[in-house]
This record gives sequence, structure tokens and C-alpha cells, in this order.
Amino acid sequence: MEKACCLSGCSFPVFTDSQGKCALHCEKHDYHADYGSGLLLDFYNTLLEYLTIKLSHEVDFDAFGIDDAARYLSNFFSFSDEELGKWNEAKSPSIEKKVSSYFKRHEVVFKHITFPVHRTQDKDSFDYSEIFKRIAKVHFLECEFYTSYLPLKESAVFFDKCTFHSTWQLCHGSVLPNNTNTTYERCTFKSRVEMPMAEQQARVHIAGALFGQCQFESSVSLCNAIINDVLFTYPHTEKLCLPELTVEDCELNSPFRLSEATIERLNIKNCEFLGKVEIKDAVIQSAHINNANFRGLFDAHGTSFEEFSAHRVIFEDFAGFEECHFGLNVDAGATEFQFTTFIDLASFRYAKFHNGLNMDTSNLKTPPNFLGVVLDDTHTTRETYRLIKDAFDKIGNHIEANKYFAEEMRKYKQSLSFKKNWSEWFVFQCNERLANYGQSYLRPLTIMVLAAALLSVIRYGHKHNWLYSGGWVQRDGPMNCLIDKINFVAQSLLPFNKLLIEGIEALSLLFYVFFGVLSWLSIVAVKRLTRR
Repeated sequence: MEKACCLSGCSFPVFTDSQGKCALHCEKHDYHADYGSGLLLDFYNTLLEYLTIKLSHEVDFDAFGIDDAARYLSNFFSFSDEELGKWNEAKSPSIEKKVSSYFKRHEVVFKHITFPVHRTQDKDSFDYSEIFKRIAKVHFLECEFYTSYLPLKESAVFFDKCTFHSTWQLCHGSVLPNNTNTTYERCTFKSRVEMPMAEQQARVHIAGALFGQCQFESSVSLCNAIINDVLFTYPHTEKLCLPELTVEDCELNSPFRLSEATIERLNIKNCEFLGKVEIKDAVIQSAHINNANFRGLFDAHGTSFEEFSAHRVIFEDFAGFEECHFGLNVDAGATEFQFTTFIDLASFRYAKFHNGLNMDTSNLKTPPNFLGVVLDDTHTTRETYRLIKDAFDKIGNHIEANKYFAEEMRKYKQSLSFKKNWSEWFVFQCNERLANYGQSYLRPLTIMVLAAALLSVIRYGHKHNWLYSGGWVQRDGPMNCLIDKINFVAQSLLPFNKLLIEGIEALSLLFYVFFGVLSWLSIVAVKRLTRR
């Protein structure tokens, strides 16, 4: 008597060298090893017996011949409709109707089954994947998959607590009704999850929530799909953790939620988001959005991005990046919003750009909110500072606008060259040091007081002949003659000659001009700070 499978409730015979398990439940390896050992053939036959037992409650196989039951199912799953019809005429036409009706109406549960690798081309006569083409409702419970693909696009499917060891290709038609309304519930993916290449000609329609409380050890790639429900659902006690998520050439008609997720790489390309996008309080190492249209609200409040770039992106509704951290990776370069259009309000309130910000080619239809933003000066561009300045000016926050005007001027000064345009370079250098580009009225006033004190000392020294008594200048020497000529020229400058100090007319004239400049800088600063 053959020894039965050690798995509780299973009566199928043990497969050779399977550690006490039958062909359905034993571990699978690669195709060639399982084919050579006869495991694939035994798995196919045992799976047919498994289904025969389920059918026995609905179909009277005794009338058909119990020995032919498994063979009938093999033909039922592998024959074409025409071939199956001819075969049934010679056997029992009523059986085919009952079997067909069963697989159309009933939910077929596959429990604790380990599915091996199968060929997608040059199929074997015992290819188990053909079975699923005639089953309308499929429920996989605690199953393991070493195969990458099953033909399920015509079936309603539910994967519950399953484990996928190989790259898994998403291909199914609808969600089998279940308590969570998800296709994959509490499943573990040990390798990549992706759309099948064969399906790229036409968009795949995904209905119902896709992943519920699943664990991912590798990347998830969704391409060329129309997604009509949320992708990921998690309770408050669990969070999404993903090495990589790619969404490309997709249309998302439902909310897209990645809040509180941890994602190493997020890639969005050629997509249209019709619903709300929530990426709040998440941790994302690298996020790149290219050619995307967000028609609904976009909220990334409190999310940390080590690296972020948006290129050719349209935000039609509110775009919230409040309290976000950008550029935490010091080697990543500046955060970029290139050729990005914000049609509605964009809020960067209290966001921190640790590696700077580049919005040189952004289009802002509505003045964004940059209140409390922190920018690294090294990689932030002059045009970005101008955009921020204009945004504050348009909402009447001139104090903040002045601050970013100063940053804009500082960036412009860095682009100037003393050799190419020394006069402009000199003006900007003086403006920065004397008044911080109109931001400080105390600095020019302080300098004015110090300069007045210096002039008083010089005037006192001249009165007491410090230059002559110290021997620095000879009364009849060439230096004294030059000073007299310069003073004579200064006396000729009307109407300033009446204000000049006798004996040091030229020097006092320079001081008075300097006082005038400082006074003007102080007035400008006060005006900027008090403007309404």
C-alpha cells in the first residue's frame, strides 16, 4: 500500500524523494529537474484527481466510468470546444454539460498546492496551466508558485496568503469576491512583480484593489494598464515596504496611495492620475516623475525624498509638498521641477531642500506658497530665487520677497566676472557688503557712524598737523603739492565746496559722497521692509 502524503487532510500518495509529500504539496525546483524526475506528469495527474474529488459532489462519474474520470477532465481542459464535443458524443453528453456548468458557476479552491514551472511555448501534453482556461472562479489559498505566469485573464481570481518564488506576471480579468476585495491578500513576493510582455499590445484592465497587506522583496512594475482601484491597502498597524515601484504608461482612475510607505525607488512615467494622489509621511530614497498628468489633488505632506525630480509634469489641482525633506542624499544634486506646470496652488510650506532647488523652467499659474522654506544656497539657481521672490510679492509678503531678492542678487553676483565687467562686479560687491541688497538698514547706519567718527579723527589730526609733525608728509614736498592740487579740484565742485573742510577738501568730499550712498541704502532698506 502506497504511503499517503504527510500533509494533514491529504490522501494522495507520496511522490518519490519528496520528504513524505505528494506531487501537489512537495517542493518544486526547475523545469528540467522536475520534468526528468516525472514530477510534472505526476503533478498534472494528481491535480486532475484533486479536481475530480471536488466535482464528485456535483457530477455522477460512476455513470461515465470512474476509470475515465481523470482522463475526461484532461480532455476537458486540453481539447478545443469542437474536439470536446465530438469526444462527448461518443461518451456521455450530459457529463460535459455538468462539468462545464460546475467550472462556470462554482468557486474552485486550490489549497496548499505548490505549482511548478511550466512552459509558455511548446507546451507539454500534461501542462497544468491549461486547466485554468476553463475555470471561471479561482481561489488560491496558501499556495506556492514557482511558475511566472498562469492564463487567468478570463477568470475571477483571488490569491490568499500565497507565496511567489519567481518573477510573477500579473494577468487576470477580475477580482473574485472576497472580504477584502483585493486580488492578492497577505501574499509574499520573493521576486519581481510585473506585467506580462505579451500583454503590452493592449492595456490591461485592473479592477478592485490589487495588493492587500502584501510583502515585497523585489520590484513591482505596472505598465500599460488601466487601474480602476487602489493598488495597495494596509491597516494602520502595517506599512508598505518596497525596493522599487514603477508605474509606466498607465491610467489610474482611482486614488493612488503610498502614505507612510518606505520605497527605495519610485518611477512614474507617461501616466495620467485622475484621482487623488497621497504620498504623505513616506520615506522614498529616489523619486523620478517623467511626463505625468495629475488631475486630482496631490498631497506629499511630510515625506522625505533623498532624491527627487519632476520632468514634464502637470499638476492640475492642489499640489502639496508641505514639510517635505528633499535632497537628503548629499550626492544627488538639486531637487528639480523641470518643465513642470502648476495650474492650481502649489504649497512648499516649511519644506527643506537640503541640496537646493531648481525650478528654472517651471510654469506657475498661481503664486505658490514658499513660507518657511529652507534652501541650500549651493545648488539653488538664481531663477528659482526669482520665482520665489515673485510669489511672495504677488501675495503681498514683501518682507519674505526681499529676502529672496537678496538671494537672487547674490546668485547673480556669483556669475559676474571682474575681468569682463568690473564696474558691475564692484557695484554688486559694495551693495552686498554695505546693505545686503537692501535687506539691512542698520548696517549702512552703523557704517555711517563709524565713518563719521573716522572723519572726526582725521579732521582733528589735520587741525593739529599730525601729518607734518609725524614726518609722514613734508610741507614743501611733492606729496603736499599733490594734495593741494586735489583739494583745489574739490573746491571747484559747486555747490559742495561750501560743505568741505578746509585743508582736506578732497577727502571730506569722498566722505560726504559715501555718507550719501549710505543714507540712500538705509532709506531703500527701510522702504523695502515697510512696504505694503
